[in-house]
Amino acid sequence: MFANFFSKRAKYPRFKSKRKSRASAFTFRDDWLKLAKMAGPLDIVGWCDHPTVKPLAATDAVVGIDVGLDHLLALSTGEKIVNPRHERLDRAHLTTAQRHCARKEKGSANRITDRRRDGLYKLTTRLVRENETLVIEDLTVRNMVRNRKLARAVSDAAWAEFRSLLATVGASPH
Repeated sequence: MFANFFSKRAKYPRFKSKRKSRASAFTFRDDWLKLAKMAGPLDIVGWCDHPTVKPLAATDAVVGIDVGLDHLLALSTGEKIVNPRHERLDRAHLTTAQRHCARKEKGSANRITDRRRDGLYKLTTRLVRENETLVIEDLTVRNMVRNRKLARAVSDAAWAEFRSLLATVGASPH
């Protein structure tokens, strides 16, 4: 990697992220989709236009959300949602898997992140469907992660991702 740089045949190598790719496998515009290596575009029929899709019934329910480490969420209704602690459960397995992964091809699936995201998707979808207004506690997660004793637990709880998914699913966090 650095051989060409040190022999003055090339510039300093640039970091290429596996998550931010410059090449796209598809292009989506208006009502058509063009996939890579296909001759022509595909026509898309949106779900919003589909006759069987109906909007959810409006509710007057309001819920306050308090994030925490013992319980992932404590709702103002009294319900407490358990923190699954995916990272803590898989820590021993993760160390050996990282050693194996270091010798393997790049781009394999990150299973802890996928499980965490799947649980958060299901939780945020349920909260948005059941409640009209969601009020969430505003925390400075950046400062909490600096605490060495809390950093791993706070990161494993994925509060920031919960807030962003809540906004994506249809509620605006306040």
